[in-house]
Amino acid sequence: MDVAELRSGLADLMASSKNELQARFVKWLERHMESHEVVVDDAIGRTLEEIVSTLIDSTRDGRYENILLRLKDFVDKPGFEQAEAGLRAFRTILVNEVNRSIEDVTTKRRTVQLIYKDFDLMLDGISRLHERMYALRLEKRIEERTAELLETRRLYEGLVEGSPIGVCILQDDKIRFANDELARMGGYVKEEITGMDYRLLLTPESLENHRESIERRQVGLDGPLTWRAKVVRKDESLLEIEVYSVPTTFGGRPATQCMVRDISREMKIEQLRQSFFSNVSHELRTPLTTVSGYVKFLLGGKMGELDQSQVQALEAANDEADKLDRLIDTIIELSSFDSESYRLRLGDVDIARLIDETARSKESQAKHKDLRLEVNLPENLPHVVGDERRLELLMSNIIDNAVKFTPEGGTVKITGCEEGSDVVIEVSDTGIGIPKEEQSRVFDRFYQVDSSPTRTYGGAGLGLSICKEIADLHGGRIEVESDVGKGSTFRVCLPREGKPE
Repeated sequence: MDVAELRSGLADLMASSKNELQARFVKWLERHMESHEVVVDDAIGRTLEEIVSTLIDSTRDGRYENILLRLKDFVDKPGFEQAEAGLRAFRTILVNEVNRSIEDVTTKRRTVQLIYKDFDLMLDGISRLHERMYALRLEKRIEERTAELLETRRLYEGLVEGSPIGVCILQDDKIRFANDELARMGGYVKEEITGMDYRLLLTPESLENHRESIERRQVGLDGPLTWRAKVVRKDESLLEIEVYSVPTTFGGRPATQCMVRDISREMKIEQLRQSFFSNVSHELRTPLTTVSGYVKFLLGGKMGELDQSQVQALEAANDEADKLDRLIDTIIELSSFDSESYRLRLGDVDIARLIDETARSKESQAKHKDLRLEVNLPENLPHVVGDERRLELLMSNIIDNAVKFTPEGGTVKITGCEEGSDVVIEVSDTGIGIPKEEQSRVFDRFYQVDSSPTRTYGGAGLGLSICKEIADLHGGRIEVESDVGKGSTFRVCLPREGKPE
């Protein structure tokens, strides 16, 4: 019996037992896949059954390469990954069927050998298909990844190279990376500045002020830092910059990433603003001093007796002159906070004495509105380290506000205590109160709860913002609690030992 006859007989056997062979194969699927924790859904099951059916129908002519060609149609279908294991199982099922059905020992042996030979060819073909499929998938993934990298590069060029902010990476005191804007700031091209020692770009003062902070970030210590410095450009001119630096890694080693902004124009504007405030305050104060002096001169009767209406008019003018004088002081004080030369004059401050003197200076103002001004401070209230003049301004503004916004017949109460390392002062009033939605904004500059042209209470909205600035500069804080119609409590917390370094 030749090979063609053996295949013909095998084909007849497979055709006559087709339903039984497929049924046994399906049972194998259920057992095998479940034991390997693979869910055999309908799609995978159908693919494997179609492969087996194709195999059975194509056996007679013995051209197994046709089967491989047909198997290619299943490459992208669910279940092809399991086809190799499925064919191995089907080969076992088929061999068992041959052993059961064929009685002639020689025919049975040769048929089994033929099955193993042909199935080995098919399994080799499937392996090659798997390799081809993997190669195609890998090629597709490479194409997708390449496209992603190109898109990332385009984003990088847009965000970093096209950025109006200088970007660089410092490592071992060298500029390992710089974008075009950073190079432009220094008057260099990117190739010149890359690899340069960053210390050559900073003035000695700037380097001395920030060297330790930069070095700590280059080795991964500390977090973000914002600092200002002066850069010596290639043409030896100076440039004011603001730097935001944060620890990072470069080439697998610790480094510092810096974002650098040119603030030269801002600094010039700031200098002009400082000059403007200085000049305006002088120009306002000079005539104001003259006006105030003449009003007081008239009220003192130096130019003859005044009737009641004249006295009232001059007193009103004197009050408004005092308000304008305080407003000038406020504007000057507020502008000084933004100056780099601003410094607190720290010393030992008897906060209880300071509050008591400030409150006494407000007594006439309180009596004018028939208010009770109560100061209840403990005798042993600790001193604080601070700038006495600024702390006096802070307390003066808060007490002024309490008196101004408390209706006639009300009460303003000042209390104090020691809480941990802080001295806490509270100024409470029975005034109009502040709506809850407005309380977070009362410390903003120029903010007023009632900013309408017809508002009852005057002011520029600067007093509380100055209070917050002063408290912050001392390492303290200021808070407010208020109910509309019931009053407000302003709470000032100041550290006894001053602001931590």
